[in-house]
Amino acid sequence: MCGLYTGGLTTGAISVLVDLFLTTVPVLDAAETNTTTVNKRHVPTILEIFVPCYTVLAAAILFLLLILFVSTRNVNSGNRRKSRVNAERWEMAVVTDVGLSIINHATRIAFDDVPVTNKKVARGFIGDFDKEVLYKLRSLHIQPGEIIRICLPAISTMVVGPLLMLGYYEIIEFFWSTDDYPVLPNINQCVACFLTPAGLVYAISFGFAFQQAINKQCDILEKMTTEISYLDQAATLTSKLKLRSPAVKVEMYRALKAEALYMILQVQKGDMTKYRHRPKEDIKVEIWHIIDHLQVLTSTPHHYVDVLMSQKIMEYVTALNSVCSDQLGILHSKIHWLKWAFLVTLGFFSLFGVLMIQAYSYRMELMMSMLTLFSIVMLCYIVADLDSPFTGFFRIDVRIISDVIYRLEMLSNMAFLGCTETACYPDSSKFRYKR
Repeated sequence: MCGLYTGGLTTGAISVLVDLFLTTVPVLDAAETNTTTVNKRHVPTILEIFVPCYTVLAAAILFLLLILFVSTRNVNSGNRRKSRVNAERWEMAVVTDVGLSIINHATRIAFDDVPVTNKKVARGFIGDFDKEVLYKLRSLHIQPGEIIRICLPAISTMVVGPLLMLGYYEIIEFFWSTDDYPVLPNINQCVACFLTPAGLVYAISFGFAFQQAINKQCDILEKMTTEISYLDQAATLTSKLKLRSPAVKVEMYRALKAEALYMILQVQKGDMTKYRHRPKEDIKVEIWHIIDHLQVLTSTPHHYVDVLMSQKIMEYVTALNSVCSDQLGILHSKIHWLKWAFLVTLGFFSLFGVLMIQAYSYRMELMMSMLTLFSIVMLCYIVADLDSPFTGFFRIDVRIISDVIYRLEMLSNMAFLGCTETACYPDSSKFRYKR
């Protein structure tokens, strides 16, 4: 009886244990399943990382190439459709007491009475070297080398950024391995402590670089505007002076034209070896020859108005020299490559902080990282573009200098015809190549 009781008890105990096991195992499986679901680290594919970034990069490069192609085509087509005015029939706008009038038939008759030698001088006011300089001025903003230099920081950042995003999960595994940390800890507060000073330094550094570039553009624009204004005023006062002969006025106009060409050469980095033709005079010092012509005026004794105008012209000549000297330091100064490396590195520090943020959705985390990368790329491009005031997208348009030169040509022709009116700027479509 005891043995049977013991055997029955053992059998009952075993059955109870089996029931407990069967009811406990599913619970353990569910716990393990939940743990696996929570601890699973989603990893975006290579396509999800590289395709959006490199698609934007390819679209930006294609857009820049399209702009370069269209600009080059416009310049070349404008050169084929040049509409320079010939010596037999030309028109110019002048401001008279009555108002705006056009000198056409009467001036053509008067031009026939001018000596042949003076006609040749008047027609040769703009030489081959001048035309070549003006052509390069029109195509200054479409230099492929300058465009590549402007886009280099942004393109480098866009290329390296996805590689940093691709290595994020190896970094996570290095700091919080799956064996030591089955559950990835919430580090958002730690990331916030890191991202706040890193983002602040990143924003301040790019802010200073942006301010430096925009101030440089403003300074250059002010200096260029001042110099063009001095040239224009000197030409207007010259047209009112009473000199020995019209040839003296023409020589003064040539000196002002040489100064305008010298300003263009400074914008183009002033290397004359790149030009096929050579100027007939030293354009760097030709402006000072105006003083020689101002020493002798026609009237004796000199009229006080002529004396005042000659003094003003000399002041403009001196001011032009000082403005040109100031421009040499800022026209072509660029941000050093070490500063670019510093700015891009700070941007990557901020990108690393955004990568560490846990949004409980890897797609959301990937989107935030990409937007941060795009913002760094855009900042790099904007600063580099502003740092190139003559070749970037946000550039200073210095083609107005060509209008000044053609106005000097018109004033030269008017001097030979004996016109003393104050000439305004001519119609650009008639007095220069079409843009």
